[in-house]
Amino acid sequence: MATTKRIYLMNAYNTFKQTDKYLYDMLEADGYRIMKTFWCNRRGENSKIKCNLRILYIIAYLVFRAKRHDIILSWDSDDMPKKIGFAFSIFRPDLYVIKYNSPADLRGMKKHTFKWWCFRKAYSHIINTTSAIEQSNLYKAILELPSWHFHVLPDSLKNHPKMLDKITDRTDKGYIFSGGGAARDWKTLMKTACLLPQYKFKVATNEKNAKLITDKPDNVEIITNANYHDFNQLVANSSLLFIPLTSTWQGGVTVINDAAYLGKMSVTTDFLGIHGYYNYEEIVTVEQGNAKEAADKIKSLMENTSLRESIAQRAKNKVKKDFRIEIFYNLMKSELFTLV
Repeated sequence: MATTKRIYLMNAYNTFKQTDKYLYDMLEADGYRIMKTFWCNRRGENSKIKCNLRILYIIAYLVFRAKRHDIILSWDSDDMPKKIGFAFSIFRPDLYVIKYNSPADLRGMKKHTFKWWCFRKAYSHIINTTSAIEQSNLYKAILELPSWHFHVLPDSLKNHPKMLDKITDRTDKGYIFSGGGAARDWKTLMKTACLLPQYKFKVATNEKNAKLITDKPDNVEIITNANYHDFNQLVANSSLLFIPLTSTWQGGVTVINDAAYLGKMSVTTDFLGIHGYYNYEEIVTVEQGNAKEAADKIKSLMENTSLRESIAQRAKNKVKKDFRIEIFYNLMKSELFTLV
């Protein structure tokens, strides 16, 4: 029987309705009433003042307008739901935020300090998803909160397969691709490219991140602000992906998952969250910041097409079987929506 539950949606960027249209379609098909969509930043905007003012508006709106048992879902954002959760703990203790696909790294936090107290108060009104059981266990141990606050629910394919299926040219053109922005280790990427002058590297990111890239060797091409289709076309025509990260907690999964669907394997930093997605037969990992190890493994893979393709095929099988959007949507409804 269709539900008539009310739901508020929040995202870090104002392009949410376009990039995650499938979520809107599924919610509306199931009879959810989408009350309002909030966002913190305009795509391409870099203003903390505007972002914080918008968060204050969101907090005020929800505190005065949201009803008990309304679903408040935050997608792909870390800072916004924490501030809203903290406000709820003071002004609306009957409300909770579902924080999906943005598990912050709290491993360095010292217990029983003022910062810890603030985070614990915020997370007491957050239902948080993680990518791996190790992350959930660490959250529980660090924040000293009940287990129902933390659920292992790795992100699905970010984009609907119908969108990725439009990328029909998947010819291997012999270059190594790196792209995205969050927690990317540009320094290690450039060092690795220097060690592999025989291979072309194509890097797609925004202008802000491009400015962080220094010591670029001649075999690296940087493409800024590629649209969705062009970005994934670069993925589809690569030999493999190299996604080095500054974090050993989480990052790069959106690009890695979409690449796997397109039949491309990835080499990435061995971070905690990746183990909720792939095993070592479906992805290749390297030590954080170790350009020599990365170069050796990439060279070996570039010289062994059959190995590269077999890893890519296993990753593709995993994505198509376990990371379908429908699976995660149904888990979200059954495991998260029922808690509020």
